[in-house]
Amino acid sequence: MSERKERKTAIIAAIGENGELGAENQLLWRLPKDTAFFTDKIKLLPTIMGRKTAESPDMEHSDYQNIIVSRQQGYQLRDFEIAENLNQAWALVAAENREVMVCGGAQIYNLTIQDVDRLYITHVHATFSQADAFFPPIDPAIWKKVSEEYHPKDHEHTHDMTFCIYEKI
Repeated sequence: MSERKERKTAIIAAIGENGELGAENQLLWRLPKDTAFFTDKIKLLPTIMGRKTAESPDMEHSDYQNIIVSRQQGYQLRDFEIAENLNQAWALVAAENREVMVCGGAQIYNLTIQDVDRLYITHVHATFSQADAFFPPIDPAIWKKVSEEYHPKDHEHTHDMTFCIYEKI
């Protein structure tokens, strides 16, 4: 744990107004600007994610290092390193001096939100009753919003959205 805290760690996610992440392992919206934002943020950084997130058809992957946390014995996915738990995943990036991105899903977010330094959150301005995966609450006593950039819906984007960056207080 102390090794991990020598560098910055972050979560990146897009969430609906009630913390919705997706349904049946897929996103609930079509937002090319968010996809570009996500890809730009993770492209050259190590990423940590759960198995279902890695297998999602919506998931973009880093060009640098991708780690899947999975308890499934013998699980393999091309171009990914596999960790049996989060401690093992953090150990795989222990020597990194660049930001490490946690990319989901809901279970991984819940297990890491108290330990990361920064949140990159796209707030999708809509609710989604069909959601079956949710992001943990962003507690304003713990997280300070340091940046926000609003984007209205248009012919390419199904919903308004705001890109926000939160720093741990």
